[in-house]
Amino acid sequence: MRKSHFARLYFTLTALAAVGVWAACGGSDTQDVVDNDAGADTGADDRDSGGGEDSGGQRDTGPADTGADVKVYDAGQPNFLDAGEEFEGGIPCVVGGELEEEPNDDRESADELKPTRCGVIKIDELDAGESDFLTFTLADASTNFFLQYAGNVRVLVETDGAAPVDITQGSPTLVFRKGQPYYVEVKSKDNKQQFWRVTLFQE
Repeated sequence: MRKSHFARLYFTLTALAAVGVWAACGGSDTQDVVDNDAGADTGADDRDSGGGEDSGGQRDTGPADTGADVKVYDAGQPNFLDAGEEFEGGIPCVVGGELEEEPNDDRESADELKPTRCGVIKIDELDAGESDFLTFTLADASTNFFLQYAGNVRVLVETDGAAPVDITQGSPTLVFRKGQPYYVEVKSKDNKQQFWRVTLFQE
């Protein structure tokens, strides 16, 4: 008879312990620890809701909000640049920004990026549209840099013979090279006419 009481007591305590463990752990959600580099000052992908995929509106990029102290890169006050009769109302840009100069469709004719250029990707009925090219070289005193873009575009960056890096995809890291020209290729993301802006920040 005593063995029966001890067995019941043992099973009761075991059941209570199991319920306690389940209550302590079972109701909590798992949380992944994310080490999100807020942009190594190279080209992260944070979008402003100022324009849908097909609207041709502007979308700014910068480090994603991770809850940590994140440096905000401000290209300046919005502004429109006069681009002639073809673009009534102008091309969206920022104060101090410069309009692209055509032709700038390859590396040899790339416009200098100092620090902001704005333009438009034109679409021809016969092809998927042009690419606009920009170029810059980091200053001697530069210790870091960040490229910011706006528009429904792809922005590919290359230097020193390395493969182009698409800064509109994820949070890529760009190589830091002084004394070497960088080339920036801007293309429409959806094969439709798109306005764009690219700004270079150097530290």
